[in-house]
Amino acid sequence: MARYQLTEAMIRTSFEETGVDKKYFPIYDNIAKRYFENLSNEGSNKNEQTDDDNYAVSSLNLADEYITYYAKEAEKGHCEQWCDTIADKGENDYWAYHDAYDFIDNEEQKEKELSIHANSLNEDPIFVERYIYLFKLLEENSYEMAKEYSKAFHHCIDNGKSQYYAQGYAYAVSEYNHLEPFCHIFAEAYEAAKEQGKNDDEAISLGRALTNKEKIKK
Repeated sequence: MARYQLTEAMIRTSFEETGVDKKYFPIYDNIAKRYFENLSNEGSNKNEQTDDDNYAVSSLNLADEYITYYAKEAEKGHCEQWCDTIADKGENDYWAYHDAYDFIDNEEQKEKELSIHANSLNEDPIFVERYIYLFKLLEENSYEMAKEYSKAFHHCIDNGKSQYYAQGYAYAVSEYNHLEPFCHIFAEAYEAAKEQGKNDDEAISLGRALTNKEKIKK
C-alpha cells in the first residue's frame, strides 16, 4: 500500500498544475492531506485501489476543486471562512453563497462579505442594493431579478423619469413581470404614493391595486 501514499512531491506537482497563485499552496497542502486522512480513515474500497484510482489521487482531485473555488473567492476580497464554505461545498450558486453568509457569526463581518459578494457580481449601486435586499429575503433568483431591476431602473432614468417612477417601474418588471402598459400604471401609482410621503409597502400596495383594477377592465 506504500505506493499509494500521498507525498509532498505529489502535492506540489498537483498544485502547480492547477495554475492557482502559489500563495494558496499552504491551504492546498493542508486540505489535500486532510482529504487523504479522511479517505484513509473511512477505509472504503481500500483493497480496490489502483495506480489511477486510489486515496492519494482522489484527495488531490478534491483539493484541486477546493482550491479553485477558494482562490476565486479570496481574490474578490472575502475572508477565510467565506472562502472555505464555498470551496467546501464545491458550488457557487445562491444557496452556497447564502450558507457562506449565514455561517458567519459577526454581524458586521457578514454584511461586509455580502457587500463584497454583491459588488463582485455587478458594481452598479442600484443592482447591489436590490441584490442584497433580495438575497436576505431568501430569493433564489436574486441575481436575475436584481439585474432586471437595475436595467429597468436605468432605462427610466435615461428617459427622464423620476427616481420614484423608475423604482416603481423596475419593481413591476422584476417582481411581477407585468406587460409594458401595466408597468407604467404601477410606476405612476408608486410615484404618486411616494410623493405623498407613503412608505414603500404602501406605495407598492397602491401600485398593485391600480394595476389589478386595470387588468380587470381589459
